[in-house]
Amino acid sequence: MQSWQLADWLVALPLTFFVLFGLVVVVQDRHRLGQLCQDGQRLLPRLSRELERGNRAEVLEIGGALGGVVGALVEEGVQLAEHSRSLEDFRGAFAVSRRLSLSRFEGGLYLVRVAALGSLGVSLLGQGFGVGRFLWGGIGAAALVWLGEQILRFQLLRFQQTLERLQLLLSDYWQRLHIQS
Repeated sequence: MQSWQLADWLVALPLTFFVLFGLVVVVQDRHRLGQLCQDGQRLLPRLSRELERGNRAEVLEIGGALGGVVGALVEEGVQLAEHSRSLEDFRGAFAVSRRLSLSRFEGGLYLVRVAALGSLGVSLLGQGFGVGRFLWGGIGAAALVWLGEQILRFQLLRFQQTLERLQLLLSDYWQRLHIQS
């Protein structure tokens, strides 16, 4: 067994940092997105009932109970539905709000991609310095982090579908409000 040289440490430490950083971001964002999807899907039927009844106070209470991104979108969607002049105005304004809420999580995807590329780059750089023992491990670590990115993309897609269902419910609410008046 060969002893570790300075060049080995100069490759191993950044490689470890990039891999751990990428995996921490994946685990943290996946947990948060999964919780948001679960909460949203659990409360959408109740929200639908209250929107059909036109019970604004209960809808806002559900939004407050949800909290976070989904709760804020519920509250903003109710206000937009009440103040928009046309359904197209409402849909456009809510789509912007929905897109802004999704962009909060897309930053995590870029961090994970940087971690994967950093892992790969450090491995290749180590190979250039003659430290070949980390090449396949670095490539495997980059693949693992990239797989984490794909898992995050899937969770983000599920969350986006939840928000689209919320937009449909609020569009129906807009129609009830403005067709009745």
